[in-house]
Amino acid sequence: MFPYNLNSLNTAITEPSKILYEFPLIGKLIVGTATNLAFGCEDFLDADWDNLIILDACRPDKFEKINDISGDYHIKISKGASSNEFFIRNMLGCKYYETVYVTGNTSVEKVQDSLYNVVKTYADRGEYKKGWAPDITYEAAVKANLDFPNKRLVVHFMQPHTPYLGPLARDLRKQVSNRYEVEFVEITNIGNSNITNSNVQIKSLLHAFKKGYINKSELEIVYEENLELVLRYVKKLLPKLVGKTVVTADHSESFGDYKSIIGHRDWAFSSSMREVPWLVRDGRRKSITKGEPLQKSHANQEIIEQNMRELGYL
Repeated sequence: MFPYNLNSLNTAITEPSKILYEFPLIGKLIVGTATNLAFGCEDFLDADWDNLIILDACRPDKFEKINDISGDYHIKISKGASSNEFFIRNMLGCKYYETVYVTGNTSVEKVQDSLYNVVKTYADRGEYKKGWAPDITYEAAVKANLDFPNKRLVVHFMQPHTPYLGPLARDLRKQVSNRYEVEFVEITNIGNSNITNSNVQIKSLLHAFKKGYINKSELEIVYEENLELVLRYVKKLLPKLVGKTVVTADHSESFGDYKSIIGHRDWAFSSSMREVPWLVRDGRRKSITKGEPLQKSHANQEIIEQNMRELGYL
């Protein structure tokens, strides 16, 4: 199916900055070639592993500070400066028919035909569920590991990406809500204040920082707390996996390292946004088999948008 339509063309013409988003193959060719030459980006889907655990937006320096999982560790350069770019540049137009991908990241919708199977933790029987929650991703990964013993398995956790889930983050949201009379509208279930009539609404603590409600030190603390949380689930998952396992990230996170950006950005010409941890744990190798990809359908657009709102993309 031709991947573009009149709406894509109109957006590209009226908003040139979105050309790469609306026409991902162009981005893959132009930005991909430039960043490969400049930074030596590596293709993670073609690397040697049986299981690939991805921590979304994980900085290598924070991983080195917090991680206590043993293994052969070094830093690699991802093809992505964002999840969207990671999926497009690693998988769009490819045939990984030996790979099962478990994730709550809705960007996988763009590349699902490139994979043997996709387990979408943001949708359950066509209904919305909080696919970014680490416990949901963990449970789906355990099941997929049993269901597909002869496939390569990718488990893409959304943490340490926002929303920040730990107790310090909950306390900070309450402090911000009460002090500045603002409301965190999309994630009330993980720690909003009692304010219901505020005229000011913000998405997350990342946006609270951008508005000056919290400082960078506080933002880094809750980011590290999110990383600690997801690593607990990684440690629970590792003993259940057979084969050579790699723990890495799709992209990094900027705390002002690149053009004073806090967060990450599609197609950024930056090595710092692409530097990610690469922790290798050897094990008895799987017997991997390819097969005709399982039939897949796209998630309902409302489900996708709800998940994206809670992750701060909308």
